[in-house]
Amino acid sequence: MNLFNAQPSLPDGYRHWNPISSVSDSQHLMPIITPELKQLKHDEKCLGNINTAECILESSLQLYEAEFERAYRIMRKVGKGKMKLNDLFGPYESFMTFSKEESAIKPDSGF
Repeated sequence: MNLFNAQPSLPDGYRHWNPISSVSDSQHLMPIITPELKQLKHDEKCLGNINTAECILESSLQLYEAEFERAYRIMRKVGKGKMKLNDLFGPYESFMTFSKEESAIKPDSGF
């Protein structure tokens, strides 16, 4: 069953995330799809789905991927009994591991 073709119609202002029919949706680098809920009195009604990470840039994605890889390596060691699960939450290097020279805006960069 193709979920993109089985979507119900939505009220104005709501839409389904669909990389097949939407060029902007297809360009998202890290789609994290969640339901878009609307509170109706005491009920919640799903009125579509959205990408909660649509503003991720290539540079941010690289940082996330590095952290996912670090977590994966730790979890492999946990699985082998070489580390404990608490080690995953221990001190670690910051997301910002690049040098000051790399982060400096260069005069020819257009900024």
